[in-house]
Amino acid sequence: MQSAYYQQPFSAILYDADQLPRPNPEWMRVEHWPQAELLAGGRGAAWRIDTQWGTAVLKHYRRGGLMAKVNQASYWFNGWQNTRALREWRLLAQMFDAGLPVPKPWFAIAQRRGRWYRCAIVSDFLESSRSLWSLPPAQLLDASLWQNVGALVRQFCDGGIMHPDLNLGNVLLDARQGLSMIDFDRARHVEGRSLPAQKMQQRLLRSYQRYQRAHADNAQVDWLQPEQLLGWMQ
Repeated sequence: MQSAYYQQPFSAILYDADQLPRPNPEWMRVEHWPQAELLAGGRGAAWRIDTQWGTAVLKHYRRGGLMAKVNQASYWFNGWQNTRALREWRLLAQMFDAGLPVPKPWFAIAQRRGRWYRCAIVSDFLESSRSLWSLPPAQLLDASLWQNVGALVRQFCDGGIMHPDLNLGNVLLDARQGLSMIDFDRARHVEGRSLPAQKMQQRLLRSYQRYQRAHADNAQVDWLQPEQLLGWMQ
């Protein structure tokens, strides 16, 4: 992957020059892609798009929590290299080149207006994959799946990657039972260190408890205790 950077007074673009020509800032607009399909999950800000280079995911950055009621999609500008999309692109490229199971990044665009900016990132669409959150309980409550999830978490921690937003929605399972991670907006890389897995494991367990509450009306499910899932992940 050959990264290329292009900056204008009110926009900056980081992209894979081996795969793409220099992207147009218009490419971050959903309206530019007439066949864009809104994807489930997250904050309603990711779309599947079909391009001449293949199928990809376009993700707009949006806030959560109380702040989203005031300012949903704009962030304080503190330099182009500090914009969320460009930071995530660089980390995705680093992880992809290191062989970690993440989508390949295509391009990231940030646009500035005054002291605020908006941004978007486009990366590979992982065909035949679905999030763990979308699985039925019978499939989610499987020992081998959670053993593989534990191995996935350790793989990233051994690579010095901390994913502070890890949950069942951003771990994907493909048709061959392979696992991958997405949504590294707030993730970070700690150079030269292997990180403990406990924090990421605990985040997954809290997400499992939310999943359990969301399916509480299913009387047929024999729910497992988080401690048992943690044991499978060790």
